[in-house]
Formats: sequence, C-alpha cells, structure tokens
Amino acid sequence: FSIVAVFTIEYFVRFFVDVSKWKFVRSPLNIIDVLAIVPTWVTFAFQMESIIGTTKVLRILRILRVFKLTRHSEGLIVLLRTARACQNELSLLLFCLA
Repeated sequence: FSIVAVFTIEYFVRFFVDVSKWKFVRSPLNIIDVLAIVPTWVTFAFQMESIIGTTKVLRILRILRVFKLTRHSEGLIVLLRTARACQNELSLLLFCLA
C-alpha cells in the first residue's frame, strides 16, 4: 500500500508541475499510471470481499505498474515489445487458464 501512495504522490506532483495539463492527462504513460493506481485505491475504499471478481480484475490491472518502469529500463522495453509480438499466443494462454 505504501508503494501505491508514493506512486500517487508522484503522479500528482508531475500533474501539478506540468504546464499542459490536458496533454499530460492524454499521454499514454500517464494513462497507464492512473490505471495502475486506481485499482488499489478502489479496493482500499470499498474493502468488500463480496465483489471477488471485480477485485481480482482490479488486482490484475496492477501489473500495469511494470509498464511505468519501461521509461527507465531498456530490458523492460524489450520485454514489452516481445509481449506485443506474442500477443495472440498470450491471449490464447490466458483464455485457456481462465
């Protein structure tokens, strides 16, 4: 939870410092940041275990945090490109596992 709080603070600091707010919000990496942060806050706010399916989906969306790190790591950029290249095979795998 503390890591998500740090990410949230970092996101808002970058938002308030940026000159063009609209451009900042529409940036793909910032959209990924929001999609990575929001599920944790929603899960924290509701704390309902009766919505197990929804919380599982929200937890899966947390993997988007990894994409945020691609700005700083060449290895993660290669991993992301590989995942895109294998998108059909990965989709089939996830379909079979679900």
